[in-house]
Amino acid sequence: MNTKVKNAIISLARAEPEKEVCGFIISAPPEVLIHPCVNVSRDNDGIERTFEISPDEYISASGKGKVCGLYHSHPHGPPAFSEADLIVAKEMELPSYLYTVDSNAWMVYIPETYTVPLTGSDFTWGVADCYELIRTYYRQKLNIYLADYDRDENFRNASPDAITKHISCEGFIDLGPDISVARKHDVLLFDTPGHRFPHHLGVYMEGNRLLHHPYGTLSKIDDLDGHLLARLLGVLRYGKAPLAEAS
Repeated sequence: MNTKVKNAIISLARAEPEKEVCGFIISAPPEVLIHPCVNVSRDNDGIERTFEISPDEYISASGKGKVCGLYHSHPHGPPAFSEADLIVAKEMELPSYLYTVDSNAWMVYIPETYTVPLTGSDFTWGVADCYELIRTYYRQKLNIYLADYDRDENFRNASPDAITKHISCEGFIDLGPDISVARKHDVLLFDTPGHRFPHHLGVYMEGNRLLHHPYGTLSKIDDLDGHLLARLLGVLRYGKAPLAEAS
């Protein structure tokens, strides 16, 4: 998730802590935006304790870019989506983001029907970047849901362990920088020119090819040539369960 967008949503929710604020997240490369919407749902006392968005708001949001998410807040209660929240996300086939004000909790739900192309996407931090491509591939191809992490353009100057500190908790085992051990679905770690620490990720494909999303370009599949291999820092294999492509 884009850090600035997440913080903006949280600020809106905290500004009206007794209401359910809601809106859309829009990808307008190289930026990601929020489109706050009027909550047209009302209880008998006129207070928004559920959320409902007018179809006209979706049309308006679509005019700003690609609608890539839905957000709303819960003033109180457990940090969990309601059944109605899940139904809306499934009907709209969009990732849904929830912030619960009193518990300061952030949650994400991605419907099984939500799919995006693996190649040809513009680069946008936190929405369509190298890590999001890994998440998308593992979700759509292997039915494995990796956690999201906050990131924006400041990630280019992140600390050396910004990626590696999450590897084991996501179920990956680092096999070292020997490309000969790589097999389909493995994740490869690369440095970025000027940085000798992991700063880029890709998925190893059959035929010695790499699915990845370099900064500032479209997501794509490249041959693993000498230039890329010279930057290789690690081969990661998912170790929580055997990998098999989802049907």
